[in-house]
Amino acid sequence: MLTSRRATIRHRPGRENTLDESAFDVVTPESAYWVGFLMATGSITRAGTRSPAIAVTTADEDRAHLERFRGFVKAMEPITVGTRDGFRDASRSYLSVQVRSARLARTLARYGVVPYKALVAKAFELEGNRHFWRGCIDGDGSISLTRENGRTRPVLSFACRSRELAAQFAEFVKAAIPACEVEETTRSPRAYCVVHAVTVRDEDCARLTQILYGDSAVASSRKQRVARH
Repeated sequence: MLTSRRATIRHRPGRENTLDESAFDVVTPESAYWVGFLMATGSITRAGTRSPAIAVTTADEDRAHLERFRGFVKAMEPITVGTRDGFRDASRSYLSVQVRSARLARTLARYGVVPYKALVAKAFELEGNRHFWRGCIDGDGSISLTRENGRTRPVLSFACRSRELAAQFAEFVKAAIPACEVEETTRSPRAYCVVHAVTVRDEDCARLTQILYGDSAVASSRKQRVARH
């Protein structure tokens, strides 16, 4: 049963709707999901005396999903298009939405979503929450079907730069599926970048995707389609 919450709305002159700064105050399946998505693909930055900026960036084909995030926090800020300089795919366009709120930043910090989190990310309160991990997978993971020796093999992988966050996901998987074969690896795809990955394959992958996506109210449509196979 979901816990009800009273929304705190920030009003701005000339705008009908405003930011819901209480969006993450209570843990629900939807709020936990978006915390996970922010943990994986979001950022929080501070500049001078202005309120912290909370930004979410997605691939160009995920506009509808970004719109769902805007709807969840009742953001009026528009979706912008840009490129990521310095990345191998810097020429590819990305979509982003940014809101400013000290209260939202404080609440997200309670769960571990903080500025400069890439190398030190760690979940608090939600490390055993499947909705949180679905958000992480949708933000920085992959679900695929590979062909090996004439056989289709499902593979789910979560990769991040934080060793601790990767270890937390591995522990979640082992608790959810006893005796599951979990592959934990560390690689350096480019200089000064270390990535920790957790991979689950075959029958264990099918069971894990059912746990994460089976009756999900919110998820990436692209990953949910693969999960249903």
